[in-house]
Amino acid sequence: MAAKRVGYCLSEKKSRRLSFDDFSVICRQANIDLLKINLSDPLEEQGPFDVVVHKLTDQLVQANQGNRNAADQIETFKRYLERHPQTQMVDRLENISKLIDRNRQYGLVEQTLSHYQESGFFTPTFVEFTTNDVETNKQLLYKNNVTFPLVCKPTTAHGSNLCHQMSLIFNEAGLKDVSPPCVAQSFINHNAVLYKIFAIGRHHCIVERPSIKNFSPGGSEAKTIHFDSHDVSKADSASHLNAKSELESPFILPDPAQLQKLGLAIQHSLGLDLIGVDVIVENHTGRYAVIDANSFPGYDGVPEFFNCLLSLIQDKINPSSDQISPGSLSYFPQLTSVWRQNKIIESHVMPALSPRPPFHVNGITRNLTSSDCMKEDKQFLLDSHWLPMDTPSPEVVVVTASESDDSAKRIS
Repeated sequence: MAAKRVGYCLSEKKSRRLSFDDFSVICRQANIDLLKINLSDPLEEQGPFDVVVHKLTDQLVQANQGNRNAADQIETFKRYLERHPQTQMVDRLENISKLIDRNRQYGLVEQTLSHYQESGFFTPTFVEFTTNDVETNKQLLYKNNVTFPLVCKPTTAHGSNLCHQMSLIFNEAGLKDVSPPCVAQSFINHNAVLYKIFAIGRHHCIVERPSIKNFSPGGSEAKTIHFDSHDVSKADSASHLNAKSELESPFILPDPAQLQKLGLAIQHSLGLDLIGVDVIVENHTGRYAVIDANSFPGYDGVPEFFNCLLSLIQDKINPSSDQISPGSLSYFPQLTSVWRQNKIIESHVMPALSPRPPFHVNGITRNLTSSDCMKEDKQFLLDSHWLPMDTPSPEVVVVTASESDDSAKRIS
């Protein structure tokens, strides 16, 4: 059988960070040719492609800002897809565009979560500033119920390092520090812990990261704090902003089922296979707040990323009604893993809408339930494949809460 052709279009930096040279070896073993797309050459001469994996967010932003070269590159992709409708894009350009403007993104997330209020899902109140006039912005905050302290983020969420330059504003006097266009979002105390829901098609993983410490609600006399979000929420970040404070409340461990449900809701509403959703748990109430979303994130700390991405590509090449599309729950339940300090602490199976098929492990065929993921010895399953009885046993990864990443044991 002829190899399938998968093109990828990533910046050199992202390609190196994700080690796509190594991924190409895995693809070849699955009879897939992984081909780097050169935006300077005609796509027709580089194709045909069964699937295209890309991160063209920078080009989309630059095209919107009037960059002719970026606009031509985006138009080239659109024309190619019109001529080759069978080519699957991961992800569709029109869906990625939903995340580029934070004001639009937050509006879409707010609309989605309005249907899940009983689950305790919400997005903090927000409003866009298009001027640095203090009186105008004060009225906008009041009208949209945005409270101090607040976080100001550039309206444009992609395209340059400036999109990560943010400000914590504690009072009306600090409004003189805004740099429009930006989105002001009410700051929610969350005990300096952020949960990143990483989706790779039907595979989800939740990774805990450091975040901004608690501040006194209602504002204070403090001066504006400017910061880079990457300096606060990377796995190894050490900043005065994410240092624990005397305002910390008792830690609330999130319910993996709720995080799973939340991730699926956002993934489905935005129509994206590769997405990262930033979630915090409001202290005292335990409600889940979505504070940002990104297309094709870095996936730092996600185990088995290559295998999950390969699975997504294979799903695109050979679509089946048995497979889970973003946001749907059909024959296969999802398995979500919660990681803390690079160690898995809990795993949860999201129930499917239809009966679960038997699961094979260690030569035993049986029906697997959610309780199987919460053993007394703290062993957790890390694979999201549920197979009919006549299917060979899958490879299952078993990790204990006390073990590090490299000590994960594989059984079949």
